[in-house]
Amino acid sequence: MALPTVSIVVATHNRQSSLNLLIEALRLQEYPAELIEIFIVDDGSEPPARIDAGQLNVRILRQPQAGPASARNAGIRAASGEFLLLTDDDCRPRPDWVAKLCRSYLASPNALLGGHTENALPENPYSSASQALVDYLYESLSKQSSPNHFFTTSNVAGPRAGFLAIQGFDESFPLPAAEDRDLCDRWNGPLLYVPDAIVDHAHPMALRGFIRQQFRYGRGARFLHMKRSTQNKSQRVEGLQFYIDLFTYPFRAQALASRSVRYRAMVSWLFFVIQVCNTAGYFYESWH
Repeated sequence: MALPTVSIVVATHNRQSSLNLLIEALRLQEYPAELIEIFIVDDGSEPPARIDAGQLNVRILRQPQAGPASARNAGIRAASGEFLLLTDDDCRPRPDWVAKLCRSYLASPNALLGGHTENALPENPYSSASQALVDYLYESLSKQSSPNHFFTTSNVAGPRAGFLAIQGFDESFPLPAAEDRDLCDRWNGPLLYVPDAIVDHAHPMALRGFIRQQFRYGRGARFLHMKRSTQNKSQRVEGLQFYIDLFTYPFRAQALASRSVRYRAMVSWLFFVIQVCNTAGYFYESWH
């Protein structure tokens, strides 16, 4: 079976140094370079993003700042590859990332595929907590009687035709939050997890940035809830066991197994901070 042509789409905003590391990681992909095109969509960076493409087939698309949903859609529309991969500008795909996702695509050509993301900054508890929460949600959702996956934009892929059929991301989402879950809601086909397609996520955070991010996620969750309500979609309310499992997850998560008990307790405490910030953001969005 012929290998598919591949388009990689990355939205970026004011992360030149991280973007340089991403490009270096893409140089190392174990996939025929002539089958890969890369679109870097510069969402109003100041100064504008620059790329040392070398032998890579890279195009930079520039637009006034309109948010990541708009930027990703610009890349999706410009892409010509049969198979489309998305990652973020602070990620570093491993050398077999494209090849692993393409293998799954050939086996399930209508599926939306989500790879695995690992925290590249294990000494940073805020980065660890942010990634551990995603890991917990992936694990929890996969165990439901009717598995209900969602995938983050740091590592997601599918047929370009599938993205175009649903008009990509919903640009009406006011913040970079929950637009990935909405895309998964609207996907016309199965959602399949590909745990061996890995990107390393290097997003340094301090407490203030962590709180701001989680507050924004709460606002996005409210917007998603309202959109689902208008479409009469059922919305799951998690029970007590979900939260018990959540707060104990840092003590059994494989990714945190090498960390001290004190460090894992801090991640568990940060899970509590996440819930407070998410709730505050949710109600803030309800009142505005």
